Amino acid sequence: MYDQMAKIYDYFMAEVPYHQWVDFYETFTKKHSNPSVLDLGCGTGEMSFRLEATARKVVGIDLSAEMIEQAKNKKQQTSSVIFEQANLVQLSLDEQFDVIVSFLDVLNYITEQEKVKESFQRIRRHLKPGGTFLFDVHSIEHMNQLITDEIYSYITDELSYVWFCLPGQEKGEVHYDLTFFVAENDGRYKRFDEEHTQRTFLVHQYKQWLEQAGFSKVRVYADFNFFEESEEGDRLFFVCEA
Repeated sequence: MYDQMAKIYDYFMAEVPYHQWVDFYETFTKKHSNPSVLDLGCGTGEMSFRLEATARKVVGIDLSAEMIEQAKNKKQQTSSVIFEQANLVQLSLDEQFDVIVSFLDVLNYITEQEKVKESFQRIRRHLKPGGTFLFDVHSIEHMNQLITDEIYSYITDELSYVWFCLPGQEKGEVHYDLTFFVAENDGRYKRFDEEHTQRTFLVHQYKQWLEQAGFSKVRVYADFNFFEESEEGDRLFFVCEA
């Protein structure tokens, strides 16, 4: 997953409003002055580099070696972000952090309940006392009603793709079949295919698992509205205090 896609990921994600995730981060981390930050599922490092502006240390991890390679290649000499290949479900670092984030529905790629629970427990152990864990996921309604059975396409001279969204075997699960055509220097196009699966769970399940992992307070917001708590929306944002 993301093996071949890593090289075109930034092009593919060019229209993503990363600044809105930065707003989410800044809204709920004001109590942390010059924090250490762990970015889970950092991809090519786009969020890690943005978070570095207000952090004394940023570590980004991703399961994909190819994504980590792209992140390291983008890193400027003035940047101190540390990138490592690691599995979120098996997270085992030798330090704790003030803030841990997992943005852009990374946690939806963990499709088994027990592995989600294990991930929350490991994340909690990597947070300092009083630390904050921020993440976002697709809602059940969004997965079931708006994504399932949809077909997305995108065509430019440099890159084209067709994206099929198929219902998974479990509630809240969606399987993605993606076909890409990438322009080569000789004018021909290279085709490659990827398959991804995401799954989301009910809000009360996430809350229960977070509380079992040792988080003392969990708040939920929806669709980038951080002024009032809400559990109804397409994308849900969790604010978890250690």
